[in-house]
Amino acid sequence: MNQHWDFLLRFVKNGNDFTVDVKAHKHKWRNGPLLDDYFWIEWKNVRGNTGWISGTADYIAFIYYNNIHFYERCNLKDTARSFIDFNKHVDKSSLALNCIYTRRDRKDEVSLISISRLNKITKPVFSWTIS
Repeated sequence: MNQHWDFLLRFVKNGNDFTVDVKAHKHKWRNGPLLDDYFWIEWKNVRGNTGWISGTADYIAFIYYNNIHFYERCNLKDTARSFIDFNKHVDKSSLALNCIYTRRDRKDEVSLISISRLNKITKPVFSWTIS
């Protein structure tokens, strides 16, 4: 939990290990429709501690409809950081695109970023289709 990764995977061919933090496809609001072109980046968690984007995972895997896209966490962080206006804070999730959103009575700081915009700058390292 503190290191922000879910799985330790090993490449059979060369024996190298890597860690992956998996992120589920999120909804626009609780029980609402799935986000079409966006996902959340967590800069700080609900306790105000380091968010998963600054964790120790080698890869972040986003589940998006029937696909899983793996991004190198460091590249994802750098690219997402270039999108965000860290001086703009909002209190509604619907306004969270490319700025900082904090929920009432929480210490989290999260941002919505566009998947299509992200993929113009940095592509997933690899992707899997779930059948």
